[in-house]
Amino acid sequence: MAATKEQLKELESQVVDAQEKVVNARQAMNQVNTHIALMEREKKRVDITLRELDTVGEAHQTYRSVGRMFVLTPVPQLQSDLKEKNATCGEELSKLAERKAAAQKSVDDSENHFRKTFMGYQKAHQELSGK
Repeated sequence: MAATKEQLKELESQVVDAQEKVVNARQAMNQVNTHIALMEREKKRVDITLRELDTVGEAHQTYRSVGRMFVLTPVPQLQSDLKEKNATCGEELSKLAERKAAAQKSVDDSENHFRKTFMGYQKAHQELSGK
């Protein structure tokens, strides 16, 4: 009977470890979702700015924010910089989509592992209590 209690304690520690893995996987998933939201917001801001710059002429004075100051920047240069930033955001979003898929798989796997481990623990606990 002592060996059974030791096995139960071992199963309990496995359940706790599996639960920690689930929590960590969910945190990683939330972190990826947060990064995706930030990138989408940045991309949207760049798109809106580019559309507004299309309505102004090239002779119009535009300013770019650099830290806490603004620097006079020609419209074509500002547009090319924003297009480059837009492309970078698109690439980053595609990488984040891949990371999200991997994180989702990790969450699913860890949840399944936790479920199986917990079911084994419950079964062992019932067997010990039933004896």
